[in-house]
Amino acid sequence: MDIITTKVVVALFFGLIRFVFGILPIKIKVWLNKEQEIEKNKRKENFIECFIVVLQSFGGGVLFATCFLHMMPEVSYFVTELKKYGVLQRDYPFSQLVISLGFFTIYFAEEVCQWLIARRSKKSKVENLDCKIDCELLEKNVKEIDQKDSNIANGSAFEVMSIDVLANNYKNLEYEEKYFPDNYSTETVVDTIDEAIQTEIDNTVHDNVQNMEANLDLSADINAEIEEFIEDKVKTQQQILRCFLMIVALSLHAIFEGLAIGLQRSIKNIWYLFIAVSIHSATVLYVIGSEIVVSGAAFRTILIHMCMLSATTPFGVVLGLVITLTANMETSAKSLAIVLLEGLSTGTILYITFFETLRREKERTKWRVTRAVFIASGFTLMAILQGFKLGD
Repeated sequence: MDIITTKVVVALFFGLIRFVFGILPIKIKVWLNKEQEIEKNKRKENFIECFIVVLQSFGGGVLFATCFLHMMPEVSYFVTELKKYGVLQRDYPFSQLVISLGFFTIYFAEEVCQWLIARRSKKSKVENLDCKIDCELLEKNVKEIDQKDSNIANGSAFEVMSIDVLANNYKNLEYEEKYFPDNYSTETVVDTIDEAIQTEIDNTVHDNVQNMEANLDLSADINAEIEEFIEDKVKTQQQILRCFLMIVALSLHAIFEGLAIGLQRSIKNIWYLFIAVSIHSATVLYVIGSEIVVSGAAFRTILIHMCMLSATTPFGVVLGLVITLTANMETSAKSLAIVLLEGLSTGTILYITFFETLRREKERTKWRVTRAVFIASGFTLMAILQGFKLGD
C-alpha cells in the first residue's frame, strides 16, 4: 500500500472512529435506561466512568510523547532543511516560534468562544431572573385579590347576600333611623360610607405597595438561589449554543491534527500519528457527545454536530495530502509550507496536552494511582514506537 492510499484509508478510519465514539453516549444512555434496578445502573455507570477516565489518562500520555518525541523534532528537521536552502539564515529558534504561534492561535480561538458563551449566558440569566420576579409578584397579588373577593360572584360588581341577611340589615337600618338627628342627611351618610371605603382602599394599596417593595428588595442569597434554579432546571437554547461553539473550537483542533498526518512523508509516520490522535479524539468525542445529550438537544441536532466533528480530521488529512502532491518534496517552498503547517499542528497538540488533557487529570480526585500509571503507560508505548520508527 503506497503513501497516498494509506492517507486515504487513515482519513476514512478517522471519520468512522470519531462518529462512532460521538454517538456512543446515546447508545449507552439507552442501555442504562433499559435496566430497572438502580443498583445495577450505578455499577454500570461507575464501570463506564472508570473506563473512560483510564482511556483519557492513557491518551494524555500518548499525546505528551507525540508532541515532544515526534512532532517537535520533525519541525526542527524541516527548519534545518530551510537553512540548507538559504531561506533561513539567522540563528533563531524558528521551530519553537511556529509551534508557539500554533499554541496561541488555538488559545485565543477558545478564549473568543468562551467570551461569547459567557456573554450570552449572562444576558439569559438576567432576562430569566426579571421574568421570574415579575411572575412571582403577579401571582402573589392575584392570590391576595382572590382572598379579599372570594365572596363576590363571578361577573358581579357587588357582594351577593342572602335574603335573610338583607332583611336583618333592613331592620337594623330602621332602628338606627329613629335616633338620627334631623340634620343628619342622606348625603352625610353617603359621604361617611365613601370616606370609609376610600380609607380601606388606600390602606389596601399601601399594603400592596409595601409588599411589592419588599419582594423586589431580594437579598443576595435569594438571587443566588433563583439563578441556580434557572441554571439547573431550565434547558434553553444557550446550552445548545455552548455545545455548538465548543464544537467549532474542537473542529480547529481536528483540522490541524489531520494536517499533521496528511503532511507526513512515510507510512510509518502516518500510522504512528494515527494511533496517537485517534486515542485522544475518541475520548474527546465521547465527552462532547455526552455533554450534547445532557443539554437536551434533539437526536437530529446531535447527528449533525457529530457529522461535523467526524469530517474535520479527514478533511485535514486530505488537505495535507493535496499539499504534499502539489510540489516537489525537495523544494524550499514545500519545506516552508511543512514548517508552518506542521508547526501550527504541533502547537495545537501541545495546547490540548497541557490545557485540556493533563489539566483535567490533575483536577480529578478518583483513581489517582491508576490514572498516573496509565499516563506513564501511554508515554512509554509511544516512546517505544518512536524508537522502532525513526527515519523515513
